[in-house]
Amino acid sequence: MPTGYTEAVKDGISFQEFAMRCVRAMGVCITLRDEPSGAPIPERFEPSPCYKDALKKSSEELNDFFHMTSEDITAANLAKYNEEVEYHTRRLKEVSELHAKYTAMLDQVRAWVPPREEHEGFKRFMIDQLRASIDQDCDTSYFTEPVRITDEQWIIEERKRLQRSLDYHTKHYEEEIERAAKRTLWMQQFRESIGL
Repeated sequence: MPTGYTEAVKDGISFQEFAMRCVRAMGVCITLRDEPSGAPIPERFEPSPCYKDALKKSSEELNDFFHMTSEDITAANLAKYNEEVEYHTRRLKEVSELHAKYTAMLDQVRAWVPPREEHEGFKRFMIDQLRASIDQDCDTSYFTEPVRITDEQWIIEERKRLQRSLDYHTKHYEEEIERAAKRTLWMQQFRESIGL
């Protein structure tokens, strides 16, 4: 039975055409995975724009940060604090609701009378699963109340965060450029080796 790569061999395709069909399965062509099988393979692979876009955005955010007024800083610090309070409140509510659901189910399992002794192990299993989920999903001991930091602390933390973001996206964009160059070279060497 022919595969998607071999089905055209019966029609008499050339070695080069067969090789170009098969090369689509290689990592070098990963960016073409959503393209139709007959779509041309580029001579040159370009870096993904997402890395370049993220780097540009990080750079713009850092530039905007350095142009903030003291009023902007106070407003941003307050907005961050309010987001943390909202998230904390929402998470506590979600955990409380989940705990109530787990507990209600645990009560039902405990009230269930297994039909035979052989079912007792299953009942213990259900109880263990619920207890483990309560322990894992409903632990709020690590939750801490949000604390509003000073504007000066916010500046230090925000500068670090933005610099880490810029460094991260710079590194990944450079790696993406290198990957695209390696893929292009691999494909050029491959084409030459099959006479294209």
